[in-house]
Amino acid sequence: MLQEGSVEDFEVSFVNRGGVRGVLAGIEGFMPFSKMCTGLSGVNAAQQYKSLMSTLPGLNLRVKVVSVDVDSRTMILSERAAIMEDAMDKLKAGDVVDAVVRNLVPYGAFVSIKDPQTSELTGGHGLLHISDMSWDHVAVPEDVVQPGDEIQCKIKAVDKERQRIYFSLKLMEDDPLTQTLDKLFSVDLRDTVTEVPVNIPQGVKDICSELEKEEGIDSVVLGRQAEERRVVSQVNLVVLCCNKCTAVPNHLQ
Repeated sequence: MLQEGSVEDFEVSFVNRGGVRGVLAGIEGFMPFSKMCTGLSGVNAAQQYKSLMSTLPGLNLRVKVVSVDVDSRTMILSERAAIMEDAMDKLKAGDVVDAVVRNLVPYGAFVSIKDPQTSELTGGHGLLHISDMSWDHVAVPEDVVQPGDEIQCKIKAVDKERQRIYFSLKLMEDDPLTQTLDKLFSVDLRDTVTEVPVNIPQGVKDICSELEKEEGIDSVVLGRQAEERRVVSQVNLVVLCCNKCTAVPNHLQ
């Protein structure tokens, strides 16, 4: 008997407006278009069903059994779930993929990876979070992408346990804040900083001036002795206070 969660070979018998039907191990199976990938090159499969009626019948698909109703002898199938299991083994963080935006939600967009050979959406799917759409602030996802958009993005993370893939557009570019920091302060691994950086922003100069007024501080030297490669929201500057004071006063942090 078929078990929920098992992956099986399924032959499509016919297509209707909602999806495809067929028989698997003597039980009628239904797969909604929302759970399909093969044959779909756009975001709205229901609008493509007329063409799919002639191309999908007789096709064998690898599907996952989502649910089985023993009493009515029916079951729900998902090709996307079966593909995700396969994608979990092939994809890794840092991979660059071509994808199509399927739909938008308030917190981001769901995208599907295109097969490089067929252009079908058979490479896996996941979330492009709104915070990963741009290094700049994004108010709503539609400011950056729209359903049907073809994008090139980077795999941010693959969660095999939860079977989820996370995508990022902004990781296709270097963090502009980190680039700015590199231009202002190159990393100096020496114990002492002997060269004062040039072109320091006026705001940083003002902070240094205030620090020099503090009791016990003879001088303030700017330097950078660590390389920042995390996602940051602001430029982090290391202020080295000479003489007796080694910490920045709380009201200036």
